Amino acid sequence: MKLIQAVIRPSALNTLRAALTAMGIGGLSIADAAACEWQQGGEEKAGVIHHDFCEQNMRVELAVVDEDLERAIEVISDAVRGEKIQDGKIFVVTLAQARRIRTGEADDKAI
Repeated sequence: MKLIQAVIRPSALNTLRAALTAMGIGGLSIADAAACEWQQGGEEKAGVIHHDFCEQNMRVELAVVDEDLERAIEVISDAVRGEKIQDGKIFVVTLAQARRIRTGEADDKAI
């Protein structure tokens, strides 16, 4: 099992949800996130050089079984790609265990 964390532009969320639903992904978690990048050089404002760039984004998390991982990454990438630097990033983490609280189902059955 894997946990996919994607940081995306808020404007891409509805497209992403539709694409994941079409893939058969039944749910995901969404949270506000600020994506910050440190740039070379910087921008001067009021005599001060600013190197940081932060943009409001969304963090989307979903758990998938191992055999769905590559397809899910492809679907996410295709759904949110807008040819911009701020299109986002995808991270993948191995899940040791998953449990559905209501039913007690575990691991693959819980996701």
